[in-house]
Amino acid sequence: MISDVLHEAVAEMDRYLDSPEWRDTYTGQTRKELKALRTMIDATRQRLDLPPAPDHNISITVRNGVVVVRA
Repeated sequence: MISDVLHEAVAEMDRYLDSPEWRDTYTGQTRKELKALRTMIDATRQRLDLPPAPDHNISITVRNGVVVVRA
């Protein structure tokens, strides 16, 4: 399932972004963008794990490296 793939992606991103060995590989704006992407992937995974709601609108916005998810 796609949610399983997204779960693995989040776990791998966490491993690279948080590991002392790899932590300095991505810095500055690139790191912020990767953290925002990781948050969006995880939000999508969580949404896919729920039964569909009839009128469930979700809005995801990224501004200045901050991810805002409205459900």
